[in-house]
Amino acid sequence: MFKKKLQHKNISAIVNLRQQEKTMVNKITKIADKLVKVNENFTVNMYDNGFMLEVSGRNKKDDYATAKIMVTSINELVDLIRETAEMERVD
Repeated sequence: MFKKKLQHKNISAIVNLRQQEKTMVNKITKIADKLVKVNENFTVNMYDNGFMLEVSGRNKKDDYATAKIMVTSINELVDLIRETAEMERVD
């Protein structure tokens, strides 16, 4: 009985790790993954290992939301800023 419980806990731990890995693979890489409309301003944070773009706006449900996306290169950052600038603005 104890062995079965231990096996069940091990299987549960493996399933949890696989779900975490899947979440990491499906991470948000574009503003449009989270927002459909953006506010007129955004923030760029500079870190030792990259950048973070923070953009607020509205999601598909028209709820207020914020996207925070980290990138490692200036080219990726510029692509995100370009995407943000081309999106529809919040009224």
